[in-house]
Amino acid sequence: MNAPRPSSVKLEKIWGRAAEPVFVLSANMKIVYVNQAWRTATGFASEQVVGLKCSPGPIDSSTSPVDLLARRLAPPPETLAGRPASKSTLVPNASAEPAAKIIEFLPFHEQETSKLLYLVCLMRDPESVFLAGETRADRVRIELDAIRARIARDPKLDELIGRGPAHARLLAQIRAAAESRSPLLIVGEPGTGKRSVARAVHRLGSTRSDALLTFDSATTPGDRLIAELFRTDPRSGRTRWNFADQSTLVFTSVEALDRDAQAGVLPLLAEPDLVRVIATTSADPFALRREEKLRDDFYYAITVQTIALVPLRERFDEIALLARYFLEKINERGRKHLSGFTERALEALSSYDWPGNLGELKRVIEYSHDKAKGDRIDRDDFPPIVRGDRSAHYVPPSSAEKLDPPLDEFLGLIERRLIEYALERGGRNKSKAAEYLGVSRPRLYRRIDELKIADSRDETPPKNLES
Repeated sequence: MNAPRPSSVKLEKIWGRAAEPVFVLSANMKIVYVNQAWRTATGFASEQVVGLKCSPGPIDSSTSPVDLLARRLAPPPETLAGRPASKSTLVPNASAEPAAKIIEFLPFHEQETSKLLYLVCLMRDPESVFLAGETRADRVRIELDAIRARIARDPKLDELIGRGPAHARLLAQIRAAAESRSPLLIVGEPGTGKRSVARAVHRLGSTRSDALLTFDSATTPGDRLIAELFRTDPRSGRTRWNFADQSTLVFTSVEALDRDAQAGVLPLLAEPDLVRVIATTSADPFALRREEKLRDDFYYAITVQTIALVPLRERFDEIALLARYFLEKINERGRKHLSGFTERALEALSSYDWPGNLGELKRVIEYSHDKAKGDRIDRDDFPPIVRGDRSAHYVPPSSAEKLDPPLDEFLGLIERRLIEYALERGGRNKSKAAEYLGVSRPRLYRRIDELKIADSRDETPPKNLES
């Protein structure tokens, strides 16, 4: 006998007065019921969502609020296999800020065939959930949800996930930079998120219509960059810029900008009321000035405000949080939904030093997401170097092996051969030989004596080293 389809009337009697938000999904993942608490929590009316299919999919600025809700309420893979599961997500609200929630999915099956009939879904606040046998992965998931709930009040910072005093200081610096409109230099190793910080400063300090223009100084010749920035009015002969007032200009890898181009950009730095200029570099700006790669006037103008980003190896306590963030962004693309990381995977992530910083972490999570066979990423899904299998890249010689001949003797043989060749090339003239070798004559004389090199045209060179 088939189990009956849940009746909206019966469900309303059971859950209608419940304080917890409840919704029900059919076997094809369509919403068939929402209770009053759910409608209050999300701000969406029943007629807006009943019949809506909840499945993973890409999310961008064009995604409608209702479609965004459907993406967020999509159940994790294990529920489709008939197992109870839970997931944390940022649930949108039709009339208020989105909120971090944990959704518990309880599958109900047909008695005779075990076919999935529907999912009863309960929505809870992260702070109210007690997870039996709570794992590190669970704690990371809940913490990320709490962070996203806070930044949901200011979505312009949604790319900047982190915690702790250093992250709080970074957010304070970004807000201060956004308020002043003075030129800004962002310093950090490759992959530390310099462009994300620049975008956050622009978003916080600009209106929606203000443009953000990015110029890659490393790939754009200076003269072409200046040509893109400025134009000459054919009627008045005056030089004008090729962008709207109040635009934000970002010059990445500013150390690659030649000195003439720096001089061309200088007038923009003097007009903070009309244009915001942000530059990024992976180098030490003071060293760039000392080495004359940055003009003094350009250096002093661009460093009015400076934000220095911390490399990932100094943010080990945030790696699991950031990995979870990147995984959720990949899940939103809809290709495959993974529920998280195993403990072995989190341990491997925290044991690697991440020389490529956030950029490398994101690429590793993308790689592992595609490779994973289960519903969670495991240590074995990571590239060998992240797993700690450095032997896959380098096999050191056995400790029992020795270089034959020893290194000092081998280098001496090479030096003998070079000096002999220089002497022969210079007709046994030591001054010419020293000039050819790029050493002083006294040094050449001393090495000839120490190496006991024949000093006569009639003497044959030693045969220790093959020609």
